[in-house]
Amino acid sequence: MTTQAFEDFLKKKKDEEPKIDWDDRKNKWINSVNDFYNNVNKWLYPFTVQSLLQIKMKEVLVSEEYLGTYKMNQLDILIGNDIISLIPRGALVVGGNGRIDMRGPKGEVSLFQKDWGSWKFINVFTKNDLWDANEDSFKSAIQDLVNG
Repeated sequence: MTTQAFEDFLKKKKDEEPKIDWDDRKNKWINSVNDFYNNVNKWLYPFTVQSLLQIKMKEVLVSEEYLGTYKMNQLDILIGNDIISLIPRGALVVGGNGRIDMRGPKGEVSLFQKDWGSWKFINVFTKNDLWDANEDSFKSAIQDLVNG
């Protein structure tokens, strides 16, 4: 293969690359996490009003290839002496649009966003079992992460 033929091949491959707006992707990701946190706040509001738990946000840095380093919110749920943390891991995950890790004193579960705005819990061992992240499943996950 000549140098020119190889160069032509490389240029053709470069032209075939999908044109991705990485800033748009990052903004969608940040907004989707914040929307999920808003749902969590709604689900847990009756318990915050009764001072049975507290919800706090703190800024964390996330670093990803193509998106760079950027700021996001981590949501912490304080229940007595226990803390459940929702930690955004990244927008660029295989087969989806982002992952949040939910950590507590007795373990960790992951939330996976296959489609924008559609959060699922994922079995961290099989990576196959998915179930909806809704009010009931979220409260259940909190109990599991605190009690084991």
